Amino acid sequence: RQQDLLQFQEPIQSICVSKHAPLESGFVTFHHSRDDGSSLLLWKDWKIVSLIHLRLTARRRPQIVYDGNRILVLGEDHIGTILLVYHILNGEFESQAEEPANGEASGGVYHLTVRPAFRFANRIR
Repeated sequence: RQQDLLQFQEPIQSICVSKHAPLESGFVTFHHSRDDGSSLLLWKDWKIVSLIHLRLTARRRPQIVYDGNRILVLGEDHIGTILLVYHILNGEFESQAEEPANGEASGGVYHLTVRPAFRFANRIR
């Protein structure tokens, strides 16, 4: 789904690499602009496999934590503080893969490959 990435032109603000998992588990890049808000790209084998458009307020940059199995996003939306949890679909969460491939799934997740790379798990206020 290259058309999703053609409109995506925000520079990388930060790179999140797991301290406990090997580099093969991938890494996450964070992109932010005051106009478009925040987005995450999940990379595996040096290719972009998924995009998350974070539907959070564009005024503040969220905090991102990536441990190889989960992506945690602490930010704010129109209601208040929110914690978003995404599970990487490898290892312990792979058997729970119910996401549709090649398209938008829940939680602002866009799968760019045939096999989904992660899924939206929870929203905590």
